[in-house]
Amino acid sequence: MNTMMRVGLLGLLVACSGDDKDTTATDTTTTTDTTTTDTDTTETGDTGTMTTDTGTPGPFFEFDHADLTDPDAVRGVALGVSAAKAFEAVFFSAFIVPTDTKSVCPTVKEDKANGVVVATGGCKDKDGTDWTGTATITAAKGKGAEITFSDFGALGAEDCKGGGTTASGITFDGTTSLPQDQGAFTAELRTDETIADLVTCTSTSVASYLSYEGTSDKPPKGADFLFSGSGRYGDSLSGKANGATTAELIDDGACGTEAMSGNTTITSDANTAVITYDGSIDCDKESTVTWTLDGKAQGELDGINCSTAGGGAGALGAGLVALLAVARRRRD
Repeated sequence: MNTMMRVGLLGLLVACSGDDKDTTATDTTTTTDTTTTDTDTTETGDTGTMTTDTGTPGPFFEFDHADLTDPDAVRGVALGVSAAKAFEAVFFSAFIVPTDTKSVCPTVKEDKANGVVVATGGCKDKDGTDWTGTATITAAKGKGAEITFSDFGALGAEDCKGGGTTASGITFDGTTSLPQDQGAFTAELRTDETIADLVTCTSTSVASYLSYEGTSDKPPKGADFLFSGSGRYGDSLSGKANGATTAELIDDGACGTEAMSGNTTITSDANTAVITYDGSIDCDKESTVTWTLDGKAQGELDGINCSTAGGGAGALGAGLVALLAVARRRRD
């Protein structure tokens, strides 16, 4: 199976993390203009206090609150809730959607007049990968694209190092949007991954949810990306947390392993962690950042990567070419 199926929210493109505070008996979240409900609690988030309706589990209900006193949990949510990582998740989910109407599995139908492409699974491709669900791309003239996923994705098998195969796959459910160039991006996206360990020849299931609003701004001359944004991320390994990122700068040529500068504030329960990206002065192959917990310095945290899978910033540009071709055809 294609290795891109093994990537998902836990690491394709870039790096980092958010903001959250609870009271009793339910769990809600808001990212800018969107509110998601868990079940009967009240929670203070980035944009105020929200009281949820009881009996309506929301997308984050299944995840525990991240323990920010645990560096591994901080690392896990940082790799989901930073602006760059949120953009990565939006980009990667779009990247796996085929747009070529010659595709046999998934099938692809295009409505050129309205800038709509629909990819449909329910089939097995020539490599033996099972595709499921649907993905609908709607391109707005000059504004990029919105993508709606309905359990769209693929499940196949990978060859283990000692022989045999193990399952590997990913599915998406929800809605995302991408700018045509710089601009706003959004996500209300659930991801279910089957992650293959090719050494032990076993697979692990990981569920995650991302609720985010961010911007991809014009970076300084010579740099690749500049991201800011806020939202919430949760997964079945690290838990859930809110995050707000300011000016996360990516320059793959100067430092391909971590962000150059900027910071992400992560909150969960009563704790606040602040991650500071420092690739401009301390570019390490271990992808280290400095961080604080409730205002106290914690030293360095490794594994907060910002390397682009498959060839730096060019991989992102190449991936968006196919997606935004829908918008260009509509414009023409």
